[in-house]
Amino acid sequence: MSVLVVANADRPLTRICQVVGHFLAYRGRQAPNREAEALLGIWRDPAPLATVTALGQATLSHGATEPLVHESFGHEDEWYVCWLATDLGPQGEIETLGGLVNLLLEERKEQDADPAGSLSPCFAHTTPDQDIRAQLERLGTRFPNLLSRAVTQEPATGRLLPQPDLPAVPNG
Repeated sequence: MSVLVVANADRPLTRICQVVGHFLAYRGRQAPNREAEALLGIWRDPAPLATVTALGQATLSHGATEPLVHESFGHEDEWYVCWLATDLGPQGEIETLGGLVNLLLEERKEQDADPAGSLSPCFAHTTPDQDIRAQLERLGTRFPNLLSRAVTQEPATGRLLPQPDLPAVPNG
């Protein structure tokens, strides 16, 4: 099952990674035989609860009856871990991930807030840097100015690490 984190835009990415990483590690310890959940990324939002609520009422494709968010858990308008009803794959198929991002952008328009730097895509800790850069370039081309710093996840611990050497907007 794919996972998306929706977090308060006023909080630093490093802090979001720390608290959500602790939560995911705790969850992993509670069910050690559970299959690893693919974290797609962190969406930083000025109104995270409103966005999670909207995603819980939305569907990803026309004709779908199941809401996009299957389950969510969070902390008082600070951050929410959302388990999506569909599995988008380890880094998300670009088209399906694009549909999710379009829904998030639509919600942001209703909030009348600038979406620049809102998405920090997440990759497995073992993903080679060149593969991450290629995916960031594809996402950056499709969604200019939307991406923030890339994040990696250690599957065994759930730990999330912002990557200082992998900015989502490549230099030059």
